[in-house]
Amino acid sequence: EYMGSSGVWELATALIEAMKEPVRYIAAGAALLLLCSVALADTHIDLRQHTLEAPFTHDAKIANWILAGATIPGREHVILTPRVANRTGYLWHKDPIHTSLFEVEFEFQVTASDYSKSEGFAFWYSPHDFKQAFDSSPNSTVADTWKLFGYKPDFQGLGVFFSNFDRNNRARPSISAVVSDGKRSYLPVKDIPTESTHSTNVLFMDFRNSASPIKFRLTADLEAVHGELQLA
Repeated sequence: EYMGSSGVWELATALIEAMKEPVRYIAAGAALLLLCSVALADTHIDLRQHTLEAPFTHDAKIANWILAGATIPGREHVILTPRVANRTGYLWHKDPIHTSLFEVEFEFQVTASDYSKSEGFAFWYSPHDFKQAFDSSPNSTVADTWKLFGYKPDFQGLGVFFSNFDRNNRARPSISAVVSDGKRSYLPVKDIPTESTHSTNVLFMDFRNSASPIKFRLTADLEAVHGELQLA
């Protein structure tokens, strides 16, 4: 079962007005399984087009997603970034979600040494079309400007951050979230993990080198966003 109060935390007490628009794009990293569904009353309807589930085949599964940078698709999992320094990977869905009431669930596994300099990875829910925002040309400046876990520091939407370092640049993994209207910029260590008067906005836990995948579930509605973790 999902963990109790120590593993369930409030990501945001309320969604900003910008989050109420119906069209959003989703992205997830290092996911073995990503299931997306929409809640109507007491029932759930699977959004199969937005679901990524092993075994991965191009015609039926991967074709709906954009994989870029160092991201490598396998049959049973997607490697967001390999264990090579200075690599960034991207996994974004091609099509929008036409609802603000949804649930996303994915499994992830992070392997890293204690002295790793990797900042971490993030889950994104954004109004921007990745196909238009991402510049894949040889002269692209994306690698130099998208410094927030592989995305724009002045992003708009929701970001859930799986960070390896705390605000003092110490190796202290955490999970936190920000809902942003794009009017300010965020950077790892300096601004992430988030700090708040609500202690439940940040969950400090070492999610690295787990014996088996960790399951993360995000539930969004017009009043709040909630996150849950299930450990092996």
